[in-house]
Amino acid sequence: ENAVLFQGVPKFRLPPLSLEEVEKFLELRKIKLPPGELQRLYSASEGNPLYIYYFTQNQVSPLPEGLYDYQDSLWQQLSSIQKEIMNLLAHSFSNLNLSDLHALLNSELLITKMPMETKQILDSIVPLIRQSEGHYEFFHMHFRDHVCRISEMDGLHEKYHKMLAEYAANRKWTVAAAFHYLKANDPRMREYLKEGATTAMLRGEWLLAETFLKNEISFLKDNEDFHNEA
Repeated sequence: ENAVLFQGVPKFRLPPLSLEEVEKFLELRKIKLPPGELQRLYSASEGNPLYIYYFTQNQVSPLPEGLYDYQDSLWQQLSSIQKEIMNLLAHSFSNLNLSDLHALLNSELLITKMPMETKQILDSIVPLIRQSEGHYEFFHMHFRDHVCRISEMDGLHEKYHKMLAEYAANRKWTVAAAFHYLKANDPRMREYLKEGATTAMLRGEWLLAETFLKNEISFLKDNEDFHNEA
């Protein structure tokens, strides 16, 4: 009843797992730990279900204290090029495949000459990312959010949205171009807001269409063009 909606799906807060529940969850993932290691995992995680899930996907040693430190430990293990790819994936409105990521990675500076070189880098990031139906995605949305938070703290949030907006515009992905130019606070958003809103409505993305239209109306008011174009 009081569940917060996440992308239209109710989100529920789970209570901490007991030591016995952690052990059973690990067994389901075919992971068996000696009693001492199991206790250390339980103490470090405080029974957080997401921490335990992270452990089953990407084991870190020594065990970080708490979920945030676990995510940060995973992030710090990556190279600068791996982090660049992760940021592109994390900020992207659209699903990105190998061809997209190769083009984006080399849009400002030649880093990989051939797509297969880019694929080698992508493969080296597994299991933090995975390939699904031809595109790449994070192993968990919570880690994607963590990457976006780091980017925002580093002042790179708008930079990635601008890169993705220009790529989307070149590909004629109207909704994605409007979304990213808006996130980048780039005035070029005006070229895409109205058409982006129309396309978003046709897709049933009502909240996104509303956001685009509100920003377009705001521009019209600011430029005193509202009555002329209404």
